[in-house]
Amino acid sequence: MNPKRLLLLSMALLALLFCRADARDAERLTPLLLSVQESPIPFLGSDGRTHLVYELSLTNFSSSEMLVESVDVIAEGVILKTLDRTAVAERLQPFGLREARANMPPSTSALLFLHLVAEEHVPDKLTHRIAARMSAAPPERQDIVAIGGETKVDGREVIILGPPLVGERYLSADSCCDATRHTRAALPVNGRIRLSQRFAVDWEQLDADGRIYAGVRENPESYTIFGKDVLAVSDATVVSVIDGLPNQPPGKLPVALPIEEADGNSIVLDLGGERYALYAHLERGSISVRAGDKVYKG
Repeated sequence: MNPKRLLLLSMALLALLFCRADARDAERLTPLLLSVQESPIPFLGSDGRTHLVYELSLTNFSSSEMLVESVDVIAEGVILKTLDRTAVAERLQPFGLREARANMPPSTSALLFLHLVAEEHVPDKLTHRIAARMSAAPPERQDIVAIGGETKVDGREVIILGPPLVGERYLSADSCCDATRHTRAALPVNGRIRLSQRFAVDWEQLDADGRIYAGVRENPESYTIFGKDVLAVSDATVVSVIDGLPNQPPGKLPVALPIEEADGNSIVLDLGGERYALYAHLERGSISVRAGDKVYKG
């Protein structure tokens, strides 16, 4: 083929591509960017209802402060959940901080922690509509609506876990899905935001008088649950064991700990399918399994 004709044909194809792109999606500024890193996995709660728990990432890509007025979670054109400014202020957490707020300073990102209940059927995908106010000085001040953060709902089968403890009067504390201590402990690990405590539970046990401890609060042995055996929640392989660390005083966050010691004496079970169970804050010297051991439910 003639090189001149080839060049003209290439230019025509490029022009066609640009025309088709322009016709499909006109360019517009989107100062609020939305994305979902981990698709929600629906699960049946102890209340008999289906829950979806996930995080929506928001980035204020502007030089103005942005106040989030409302958030709609939408599926199949239907609003499943609406958060007003008060609800947003309780769930929007800036990267690297643990205090929630509804306003986003210029050039910042935050995670919005979402918890939905599927009342009728589980949707295939979700998207989000956010109304926000950019607080620049007039006349630049404006209200915006951002639509995005589309995500599929992950329909993988969930594992039914057995009880990790034997006995009665146990409390499931700081657990899914609206607590804050664990479920919002997002960390930057190996170049990616990780939230490995999304479904964590602090187990406590009441004594005959309804107390979780009697005696010195900072002494682990004062707690009713201290010294109780833990059980394998599923057939699994032990992949990690850490033992020999001192028992940390309850209610006090230790400082300057290496990340691998953050959970104290601990066990990690491989449940299969890239799913794991972590037993944290075990009694020093009490662990009887080793990495590579097979364990069985109960």
